[in-house]
Amino acid sequence: MAKILIVEDEDSIRSSIRQSLELDGHTAFEARCIADAWSATRTTEFDVVITDVNLIGESGIDLIGRLREDGYEGVIIVVTAYGTIDNAVKAIKKGADEYLQKPVGLEELGVVIQRSLDHSKVKTRLRLYERLERVRGESQELIGKSEPWRRAVSLAERFASLPVPEQAGRDDLPTILLLGETGSGKGMLAQHIHRSDPASGDDGVPFVHVNCAVLPPTLIESELFGHERGAFTDAKTARKGLFELAEGGTIFLDEIGELPLEMQAKLLTVVEQGSFRRVGGSDERTVRVRIITATNQDLDTKVEKGLFRQDYCTASMH
Repeated sequence: MAKILIVEDEDSIRSSIRQSLELDGHTAFEARCIADAWSATRTTEFDVVITDVNLIGESGIDLIGRLREDGYEGVIIVVTAYGTIDNAVKAIKKGADEYLQKPVGLEELGVVIQRSLDHSKVKTRLRLYERLERVRGESQELIGKSEPWRRAVSLAERFASLPVPEQAGRDDLPTILLLGETGSGKGMLAQHIHRSDPASGDDGVPFVHVNCAVLPPTLIESELFGHERGAFTDAKTARKGLFELAEGGTIFLDEIGELPLEMQAKLLTVVEQGSFRRVGGSDERTVRVRIITATNQDLDTKVEKGLFRQDYCTASMH
């Protein structure tokens, strides 16, 4: 269910919307003015913002523009008694997804919210596919009949039976390390593990394939964990990392042996605690995801040379 912020200066309307949303299973927060709303967005990442236009002498349209400029990618719904074509055009230009005229039935509002969330999920998936074009490996179909290969597939399917935790931030994220020479089928096994999970039939369950060898060292952390606005020179907006985009599904970190030691330590925190921080951020974020890693390198030798962490190998099933 979604986290939703209601920005409305009439207490009775704000309260009734919150109660209705909570009955639908959402988590709802209230704000009477733009200052309260802005403060709330500094501490909580909302999936939906519902705002009035006239807010005690302030304009909800200004809030929309401010949120979009700050990098907010969630749903924004305007609900107002002052519905004019001019206001509607301004709101849409600023980044509103829906513009509704009061009075709005609570059931109707619930339908609009769900529709907008579904649409937002599709847009997120499209953005993910675009980003993966430069960080993923090639897709391949699972083939092979030899006995060793069948045993490997069988073990992979056993791992696939370990469910992704229902709650984020768990310290029992299913994690596996695949070892083998180039061309031995590690990528095929990773995809087979994901497809073998019954939940993978849901289009909303992503498979994120990241080739660590092609990520520039200066961008690895930002790509994997995301960044906050202003974290570095070109960070004009906040951005989710690939771990967040893989939420509920599988992230496959190919060529894990290429990761610098500093990044290995941060990855280990995700493996052991299910948590991470965006670049430039102080908030601890949690994730529920299956982690598959693979390498063609001799990690024991790299451990001896101080180039790879022993504790990561210990934390992974292989």
